[in-house]
Amino acid sequence: MGKIIELIRADESGVYALPEGLSFDSVDVILLNGNPVAEGRYAIVANNTAVDIFDAQDDSVVTVILA
Repeated sequence: MGKIIELIRADESGVYALPEGLSFDSVDVILLNGNPVAEGRYAIVANNTAVDIFDAQDDSVVTVILA
């Protein structure tokens, strides 16, 4: 299992950013409140450094598992 990283909420729209120096090329799984996010329920944005989670709420926790 790879390293787990909690993402930083970028704004109120459900966009979450990776820490500086990482991109989604190194991400294996995206989790919303501990559950895998299905393809089609998110979009990678901001030059491959952030993700828009369509089902995110104000209190959501988004983490990723690195490959």
